[in-house]
Amino acid sequence: MSGFAAHLDFGETPAADRLRAIAEAIAYRGPHRQGSRRVGACTLMHSALWTTPEATREDQPQRHVTRDIWLSADARVDNRPELTEKLDGAVRHPLDTDADFLLAAYEHWGADLLHHLVGDFAFVLWDAELEELLVARDPVGVRPLFLAKTPQGVVAASTLPAVLAGVDGSRGIDETYLAGFLHGLPPLDRTIWSGVERLAPGHLCRIGRDGAVTERYWKPSLEPIDQPLETSIEQVRSLFDEAVRCRLRTLDGVACDLSGGFDSSTVTATAVQLGADVQAISLVYRLDPEAFELSYVESVAERLGLTPNLIEADDLQTQDPVADIRKNREPLFSVDATDTAARFDRASSLGCSVILAGVGGDELLFGSSTDDSGVLRRWLRHVAERWTGTRPHGLVARAVLKRRARRAHRERSWLHVPSPVWPGLKHVSNYEVPWNPPAYELTDRLAAQSGVEVRYPFLDRRLIEFGLRLPEEQVRVGGESRGLHRLSFGHRLPDGVSARTDKAELTGSFSRRMSNAVKPQGAASALSALGDRVDMEAVLLADPWYRWVALSAGLFLSECS
Repeated sequence: MSGFAAHLDFGETPAADRLRAIAEAIAYRGPHRQGSRRVGACTLMHSALWTTPEATREDQPQRHVTRDIWLSADARVDNRPELTEKLDGAVRHPLDTDADFLLAAYEHWGADLLHHLVGDFAFVLWDAELEELLVARDPVGVRPLFLAKTPQGVVAASTLPAVLAGVDGSRGIDETYLAGFLHGLPPLDRTIWSGVERLAPGHLCRIGRDGAVTERYWKPSLEPIDQPLETSIEQVRSLFDEAVRCRLRTLDGVACDLSGGFDSSTVTATAVQLGADVQAISLVYRLDPEAFELSYVESVAERLGLTPNLIEADDLQTQDPVADIRKNREPLFSVDATDTAARFDRASSLGCSVILAGVGGDELLFGSSTDDSGVLRRWLRHVAERWTGTRPHGLVARAVLKRRARRAHRERSWLHVPSPVWPGLKHVSNYEVPWNPPAYELTDRLAAQSGVEVRYPFLDRRLIEFGLRLPEEQVRVGGESRGLHRLSFGHRLPDGVSARTDKAELTGSFSRRMSNAVKPQGAASALSALGDRVDMEAVLLADPWYRWVALSAGLFLSECS
């Protein structure tokens, strides 16, 4: 994890104070080394956070060894052996650091390098020979990337404040984004600021003298796999083991976020099985029965021979949402900032710059069902088929979606803003539904503040691409959610965990804590800032999560607009 930025201007060299402001806005993401290079019309900046042995040998922005091509990246490349086999002897650039692999891959494939990368990444690559800037983001959107096009080029960076520091003039509020945010569906390719974009997951943008073109590069196959269940079990297990193994590459220690749930327990058990010296970190919610998972945590830890590092969640001091919004210049969508930051701070104090998390297991291996908790996978098919132009199927899925929409409408009775057309329908995967990337971005930002990199084995590109092709009857073996998950990994877990059919419910606890962190006078002022977009009295009675979304948006309008 690092910070990066690029300021491309074909007209004139930007002022030094503007470049300095951009560099300052990415500095917190990389305390180990800062660098800046001006190459032709493009200025590249970098702030390095070293979490792998190879990273200590990087000096970004980095030039290709024989060509006038420059890279500034926040990247971890996980398929290094595969790339070495393809590139060794075929390129002039050395194959050592992650930056080296990106430059070598660009030398060999050009912009098509993105079809060959596995890992978490966002980067800017300036090809001075073509006078073209390539801006790219990983398929799932784990690493953040913002950009704003200017009359003579573009400003792109890993933080929103950095982009805002690099553009001329004031920026108004993007009402389409605000409406989506209030509906709980923030657009994937916009920000709260008019004219400032997010690069959507799985996309690249190419900027040259003739303008900018944004395109999608990740288009996974959805053709169902026709093979025996036992073969699918072996492949899931093999792909997941490799996803964990390649994420164990670290400069120091590895921590695991052990919640007691199926996904985090599977990650932790697999890391231990692969020989990692793991520090297990667990939050304990003693005052909330729906979130209290200590018995599961202890059973997994005992099975694996670990002593969990317990954090008493009820004793944590809530992070100041107003300070966060002022600093990061956007509403705070996710509500788990306090708890997430506590895990990263603990990992750092234990000498671990890497923490593994179980995020993504629900999307991959839960399976569809007739209740709302399992609609994600069916929604994947629905969205994917809309995108590919084929006819959606699944009467149950459509009925569940309609029921969910009706319920959401009732829950948003306080909201007067019409729902915008959801741009996510252009996308392929439920790994990119609107509530996921903002959560990844918040997690990434909090991890960087603690000097920690969070890694998600379930979000490995190879595993996802295989999972998208699994027929539903192999995911829900015997009609049970997580049937394939249990057959693949249940033997690594205690019986009480592998047999679970429920999971902790934390959203209400998170939402209430964050809302209570805002004083009544400040809350009233914030909701007033929303104007006629909401019914201010009704919002106070709304579901805790929706109440937080409205409050967060109002805080932003009152503090930053």
